[in-house]
Amino acid sequence: MKNAILILTLFFSIGSYACDCDGILTIEKAFKHSEKVFTGKIISIDPYNSKVYENGDETIEEYSNVKVKIEITNSFKGNSKKIIEIITGIGGGDCGYDFILGEEYLIFAYDNGIYTEKNDGIMETTICDGNGKMSDRKEWMNYLKKLK
Repeated sequence: MKNAILILTLFFSIGSYACDCDGILTIEKAFKHSEKVFTGKIISIDPYNSKVYENGDETIEEYSNVKVKIEITNSFKGNSKKIIEIITGIGGGDCGYDFILGEEYLIFAYDNGIYTEKNDGIMETTICDGNGKMSDRKEWMNYLKKLK
């Protein structure tokens, strides 16, 4: 009986943290709800919001987010600099987007307080925002080029 309660507790705990994107995302909706829309190459991915502690003979670093540094190649919305840093989760139900170092993406970013404090000037993005590798976003790119 104790095992059943433990399993149910784990099931409901995990479910409460699962990422839930709101319906089907269109380019129009993604563009409207983002503060910055740009293409860029991922130049670094580093832990963000980390905690370091000692466990016997080893030092352990735990982190809940990543800071992604991006070299912007084209900006469609917002006054983006040449280099921008954005925060995203690490995955596993936190809505974090899994960027790959060296790849080029279409990115939708905003400062809405999912991973940091709202209105703190730190841009964020999630898997629900429309991000994608350039090779997967050709139709969306056509729409954005028409806006320019």
